[in-house]
Amino acid sequence: MPVTVRSNLIVPEILQEAVRGEFVGVTALLNSGAAAVSATLPESARGGDVLKVPYFGTIGEYEDVAEAVALTPANIVMTSETATVQHSGKAIEITQWAQIAAAYADPYAELARQLRVGFERRMDRALIDAANTTDLVHDVYSATTPRTLNWDVVVDARLRFGDEQEDLALLVVHSKVLGDLLKLKDGDGRPLLVNDLQAEDRVARFAGVPVKVSDRLAPESTNPPRYTSLLLKRNALALWYNGSPEVQADRDILRDTQVAAVHVYWIAHRYSRMPGSTRTGVVKITHN
Repeated sequence: MPVTVRSNLIVPEILQEAVRGEFVGVTALLNSGAAAVSATLPESARGGDVLKVPYFGTIGEYEDVAEAVALTPANIVMTSETATVQHSGKAIEITQWAQIAAAYADPYAELARQLRVGFERRMDRALIDAANTTDLVHDVYSATTPRTLNWDVVVDARLRFGDEQEDLALLVVHSKVLGDLLKLKDGDGRPLLVNDLQAEDRVARFAGVPVKVSDRLAPESTNPPRYTSLLLKRNALALWYNGSPEVQADRDILRDTQVAAVHVYWIAHRYSRMPGSTRTGVVKITHN
């Protein structure tokens, strides 16, 4: 007769500690800095709440002061922009837990790692969606003279930032667009898309900017298709989440199995303007 032992059951308190420890290391968008990540969303926040979004990761410009006048201490100030709190979660059944427990020496650590990775993927999707709402657009699409993404197009897109082109953090492209970039070469036949596997982050770069591939940027159904690529500055986006995810466990009496669920509340936001600037930090490039 099968016997249920303690190792076959999820102890929610242990899992919660493992998840909270793992979520301290949450990153977004290749850890490029395009999104300022903060785990300080209030524990009281719930889905549907509308909150003011702070400026994270910046202390602003230097201030000029007269002699004997004290500097003003910098802090993370709230913006006038608001966003709606979202609620995401993941449920784990005992069968999933048993598979992890059988394969890993520390199943709680492995499950927490998988939960963090799944959360990061969901946040990348949300941040790309937020970036795609920008009103700063560089449009080179043509139905008669197709123009794909290339070096000159990216340079012209940078110019949309005017004299604020510093701190470019990420270029997000569709997988088909990545193929177009991989085929570009200089006059000596060297590829323009540099995939420097010797670099610490092992991230491909184009025009000096890290490249992330996401088919979340699906083409528009035009003829020919219209693609979108996104050029982001550092801290153009904000990911704000509660760094102490709630873990709950109960028994599903209809299926006679134990279920554990992890709940996270978060905000993915694009700043309408960067600190000290009149522009947003995202340029949308539309092209063939």
